[in-house]
Amino acid sequence: MIFLLLSVLSGDYQNLFMDAENLGMGGIRTSHPLSVFDNPVSSSLNPTSITIHGALNFLGLSRSIAINGGMKRGNRSLGFALLYNQVPDIEDTRNALIDENGNGILDPGEDLDSTKIVYFTTHQSLLIIGFSRKTGRLCTGFNVKFLYQVLGEYRGIGAGFDFGLFYKLKNVEFGFTMRDASYTPIFWENLIEKIPPQFDFGGTYFFDTRAGRFRISVESIIDEMGVSPHLGIGWDFLGWGFASIGLNNGALSSGIGLKIRQIRTSFSLSLHEELPLTVRFTLSKGFYK
Repeated sequence: MIFLLLSVLSGDYQNLFMDAENLGMGGIRTSHPLSVFDNPVSSSLNPTSITIHGALNFLGLSRSIAINGGMKRGNRSLGFALLYNQVPDIEDTRNALIDENGNGILDPGEDLDSTKIVYFTTHQSLLIIGFSRKTGRLCTGFNVKFLYQVLGEYRGIGAGFDFGLFYKLKNVEFGFTMRDASYTPIFWENLIEKIPPQFDFGGTYFFDTRAGRFRISVESIIDEMGVSPHLGIGWDFLGWGFASIGLNNGALSSGIGLKIRQIRTSFSLSLHEELPLTVRFTLSKGFYK
């Protein structure tokens, strides 16, 4: 299971993390961005704020903590995000194989020497600085990001760029994000790992009723693995709370939260077809003029 988890985390682990409100809506991000994790233009769309996140990804197989914020000055905005992710207790069995035929592979009838199994932890850190501008109904922006990763005794560093667009009509919002536009390189001791571009586009339709605002969002993420569909439905009831449900590439997710004056809290759960449950919590403080 830990190797499946590492494959999920491989490459740009920015894609793993998002606001709990977004996760509850099926992973909807670019058309409802709440941080530069989601779309570089987020600071142009949201009030000046500071937000912290905590997550037990796959019931603690991976643990994450993040902080992000944004501020506006005229039609220009600046955002930032800092993420730390940890995967503990990974088994290193390279020196534990009882290799009877000398082929270096665990064959039927062979075993591992448990006294020679050692454990290590992998760490991932990510800093994003986002710049955006609003011109009428259109917002444009880009991120500059820096990555640092530790895998046992190995160290890797990298840097890259994201680009984003957002366009708003009366009751419809469209978003587009191109992540890792420059094939983000990660420099290891003896190799260079390149993260290929990922395209995220979608739309959100919202309407108001006496019970509050409802949102219906659809998005698609296109990368080298194919197309990942996302669907979310959100209910913002009377301005003081919200609830959501969604499908994150076919996996069910849901969330709930409260909005009290300038403070927003949200909690969400998300399933994975092969890994345990993910639990996420977000606390945000706004600074309204």
